[in-house]
Amino acid sequence: IWNSFLSSPSLELENKISIYPNPAINNEVTIASEVELKSIVLYNINGQIIQEIKNPTRVDNSYKVNNLSSGFYLVQMASENAVATKKVIVN
Repeated sequence: IWNSFLSSPSLELENKISIYPNPAINNEVTIASEVELKSIVLYNINGQIIQEIKNPTRVDNSYKVNNLSSGFYLVQMASENAVATKKVIVN
């Protein structure tokens, strides 16, 4: 049972994505991804969608998310067959 969980597409995607700097500076973060993302959705602490980017532009295996207000966010990233969520803080 553990082998199927540990090899899930979402876990693999989460391991192929990093968000930096975290905490963010200048209201901007970079998402480095080995996999092409189909969408990036930012949620605030209350679960409200703050920003949704469909088919984001990828430059050198990374994506920029900017114009973020100060706060705590959950960033949900979806590829063709998996979804991963990471936390980010904007100062």
